[in-house]
Amino acid sequence: MSIDVDRDTERLIEQEVQVGHFPDAASLIREAVRHFLITREDLGYTREEIDTLLAEAIASLERGEGIDGEEFFAELETKEAELRRRG
Repeated sequence: MSIDVDRDTERLIEQEVQVGHFPDAASLIREAVRHFLITREDLGYTREEIDTLLAEAIASLERGEGIDGEEFFAELETKEAELRRRG
């Protein structure tokens, strides 16, 4: 499968890979899709809410306010485990 992304998204992906948060673009995309699906299904966000959250996150990254990818996904996995224990 191949996908097309706009130049801004491509730049964000390249930055995340270059700083070492992900080994390659496919890893970042895989984790982003997984996160999207978990967020949508488990946390009950609508697509519009997710789009708003993503736009806010991108703006934050562009301001240099990003967080370490490994820390983020470790926290996400913790939250996912909590949801599974409750469900």
